[in-house]
Amino acid sequence: MREKTGYYDRRGKAIRDGDRIKAIFATGAILDGFADTDFNGEWILKGEYWSAPLHVLDDVEILEDE
Repeated sequence: MREKTGYYDRRGKAIRDGDRIKAIFATGAILDGFADTDFNGEWILKGEYWSAPLHVLDDVEILEDE
């Protein structure tokens, strides 16, 4: 079973390790990536060349079957 991150998407669904998610940042940027942890164990949204902590994201949606 995949580990829960403690964060939830806009529909109230628990985000789990490895989920593909789309995030809207305060700047209006929309990016997608995967839920993962960094070297400190903090939950992040990880893209191909970037990452952002889940706690700084304004809106998150789990992408299913896309």
